[in-house]
Amino acid sequence: MRVQSPSTTATGTGALFIPTPAVAGDLFGWGVIYALHARSCIERGRVWQAEHYVGAVRDHALSLACLREGLPAVQARGYDDLSADMLARFEGSHVGAVEPDARRRALVASVLALMNEGAEARLPHASTVAQQLAELR
Repeated sequence: MRVQSPSTTATGTGALFIPTPAVAGDLFGWGVIYALHARSCIERGRVWQAEHYVGAVRDHALSLACLREGLPAVQARGYDDLSADMLARFEGSHVGAVEPDARRRALVASVLALMNEGAEARLPHASTVAQQLAELR
């Protein structure tokens, strides 16, 4: 008897990935959750975990920018096609060192980019969330 993988059975194609459309509200919401996780990791001295979550905040903001500009918003496929002006908004969002202050600065830059993209997407809860996350700045 031949055993089929779940993806083969579900799609009949053997595809390992079932694409789903990116949704601005979901991207924004997950970005906010990752921002809170990043802050907690920084406070607890979890260097690599903090770097991961700061990057996730930035990635979700970049995905929102891609959606807005009509570019692929999944798996970083549209990032390199964003305009130079758009990418300039993400200056400082990379964690450049392991010191807590460097991680905090990158988190602040990533959160600001996420809040800007949430506002640009006209998400109804973006301004409320921005007020709540003001402490991260």
